[in-house]
Amino acid sequence: MNRILDNCLFEKDSQRYEKIKQIAKSFSKAYIGNNIPCDHIFSIIDNYCKRNGFDVQIFRFPIDDAKIWALTSVKKGCVFVTINTSLPLNKQIFAAAHELYHIYCYIDGDDDELVNGSILTAENADDIDVAMEEREANAFAALILAPLKQVEKIAMAI
Repeated sequence: MNRILDNCLFEKDSQRYEKIKQIAKSFSKAYIGNNIPCDHIFSIIDNYCKRNGFDVQIFRFPIDDAKIWALTSVKKGCVFVTINTSLPLNKQIFAAAHELYHIYCYIDGDDDELVNGSILTAENADDIDVAMEEREANAFAALILAPLKQVEKIAMAI
């Protein structure tokens, strides 16, 4: 984890990061507004799926393995998201936002990865060798959970 910033999308592929930043900005404008989502991320996932014609089932329950953060798959037009509630709430929220990117790619980007499923584990949350789409999902999650304008506003108040 000590090299996580060196291996983030911003450092590895700044052009791709800028594209993800624009996707996050557009998504936030359409589905989030000016708020920081926090634990509303679960209703944002629900709303996004339903507005795009997909049923969604979000399961939030403890998994007796702290390495498993979240699982997402699509079966017969229904998006299934599972969040490990044995994790601290901040990790649950990040995991949900991360999985939202995969859902976004499936719905808006014709990416069939979710048919086979997606799993976010502690390893691929901070692994230096993580796949590009996982880096993109991490960047997307960070950008929608802590929009730059809100972070700057908080920093000015301190």
